[in-house]
Amino acid sequence: MHKGFCTHSLSLIMFDVIVTIVVVYFLYKFIFNFLLPVSKSASQIKDNIQEMQRQQEANMRAHQGMNSSAQTNYQQEKPVPEKKGDYIDFEEIK
Repeated sequence: MHKGFCTHSLSLIMFDVIVTIVVVYFLYKFIFNFLLPVSKSASQIKDNIQEMQRQQEANMRAHQGMNSSAQTNYQQEKPVPEKKGDYIDFEEIK
């Protein structure tokens, strides 16, 4: 009977080892084939979004700079009316 007990416990230990190896293998495949690519993609998407936001901010600043300089130029180019008084020169038609 003692021999049967050792064989039974040995087969359970072998089964546990095999199950552990299979679980570790699938965990390895899951981590390196799914989780890491997903996290890399997520970080790349985040970096792309941040870059797009920086570009939009730069475009907005450039656009605002152009508008303020255009307004300044427009205000500088606006002709100043000459003040001649109340007299209006005209010719009488007969």
